Amino acid sequence: MQHVSNASKEKFSPRHFSVEYLCDYILENSNYLTIIAKNSTTNEVIGYAISQLWIFDYDIVRWQNYGIEINNRDKKYACFAPSVLDKFHHLGIGTLLFAETTINLSRLNYANLILWGGVKCYNVAAVNFYLKNNFKITGHFDY
Repeated sequence: MQHVSNASKEKFSPRHFSVEYLCDYILENSNYLTIIAKNSTTNEVIGYAISQLWIFDYDIVRWQNYGIEINNRDKKYACFAPSVLDKFHHLGIGTLLFAETTINLSRLNYANLILWGGVKCYNVAAVNFYLKNNFKITGHFDY
């Protein structure tokens, strides 16, 4: 996380930008779909998108309060959590990660993608990214 600003660390914590983290905690776990963006010259991980292939029980309740019924049995819903290093923001990497994620989730018969933990309202760039990619604001909540 040495190339990530303090503001981004606070937004994305506890996820890490390292091959070790991805291998140890994410890639070997069949409950996740992970798309990784690497710098082809340096082989550095510059971004990734993790999709959790189930919804936490507390999120199911939160979504019910928005009028959306979710269950983990029908595999229609996955959670989405992208992260891109600060110096690579606004280059289209997040959009490419999102596109590749949706293609792969569609192949697995997932029909809906929700934000993993939501997005903080003050993170205007992230809110705009999600709106640009056809996400919809369904409600607000406090942790």
